[in-house]
Amino acid sequence: MNNKGNKLLIIVAVLLFCIICFFIYYFFFSSLNKNSIEYYNPRSMVEGYVESLINKDYKKAIKYIYLPDNSYVNSKDFEEYIKTKYYYGIIDKMKITSIIEEEPTLFNIVLNDNKDNTLKISINLIERTINDYRIDESDIYITDYMFSVPKNTNVFIDNYEVRKELLVRTSNDDDIYLIPAIGAFKKTFKLVNKLSTKETDVIPSNSNDIIKFNVELNNDELKDKAYSFIKNMWNNMYSGYSKKDDVSNYMKYFDESFDESNVKYYYSKSFKKISTGLTSIGKFQNYKITNIVDNLEEPSLIISDELINVSFGYTLSWKWKFNGANSAVKMSMNRYSSIVLKIQDDSFVVYEVPDVGLFNYTSQYTRDF
Repeated sequence: MNNKGNKLLIIVAVLLFCIICFFIYYFFFSSLNKNSIEYYNPRSMVEGYVESLINKDYKKAIKYIYLPDNSYVNSKDFEEYIKTKYYYGIIDKMKITSIIEEEPTLFNIVLNDNKDNTLKISINLIERTINDYRIDESDIYITDYMFSVPKNTNVFIDNYEVRKELLVRTSNDDDIYLIPAIGAFKKTFKLVNKLSTKETDVIPSNSNDIIKFNVELNNDELKDKAYSFIKNMWNNMYSGYSKKDDVSNYMKYFDESFDESNVKYYYSKSFKKISTGLTSIGKFQNYKITNIVDNLEEPSLIISDELINVSFGYTLSWKWKFNGANSAVKMSMNRYSSIVLKIQDDSFVVYEVPDVGLFNYTSQYTRDF
């Protein structure tokens, strides 16, 4: 074949290729345009929105409505929301017969079924920016929803992670989030940190209060280790006090935020108080925590990924010895208490003492459990 024939074949091939590309482009993009939403066209917006309601295509319908940035509103919320509308059970049997523009952002839609029953719907639009419209269905969500979780806890709402940029305040105890908009229907919150995972269902509501999500300490192994630490810490401190050991030997049980004067209050003042007799005829002595159990009325809580608020019941045993007597009277009490521990390596230190009575209170008449 000569050069002229080769050139002709190349030209034909190029033309065929261009024609094929044109048809691919035409059918692909015409299909996209058919399903695209004309946010710049209010009438088209209203028509497309109502058509999606007729077809029960809620995944598409939610794309028409106005949602603030960083919203947690999904098609499940939309379906629950539409169920509250007066037209929910009949609109799927209707067809749009007219769209009346009352104002630039207010339309009345008239629908009829095959029996000539009429349905009228009013729809408002919001102009987000110039020539950029959305349907106004603001009753679907709650705005400025605030909640707190244990510090350093990842939060998921309906399996979507809450972004850290929505964290507005943090402390030693908790993280506080502000959600610009959240669906006003049942949401599943999942809280995850290295100590525990919790799922809970919530129906958000308008409130000025910060919703607090607590996470219970359900790790029995960790809880038992905490109980052992509390028991050994208390007994070793009291034994050291009885032998007149220096308080510095027991600073190891406390977080570095405690200074020696703080610990002396528990070690010297408190133990002296419970060891002094009611009169000069005798003395209380030999105090010892013999057992620690769960507090069934108040669970232990995770404060952060390294702090736990341990709620427990303890049995404290001791003796009352009369001066000059050989024998002593055995006494005990069962009491509820709590203490905040910080996880440190494979053990703990005391981070906070909300109940000073753990160190300075005794009464054989106390029977909390």
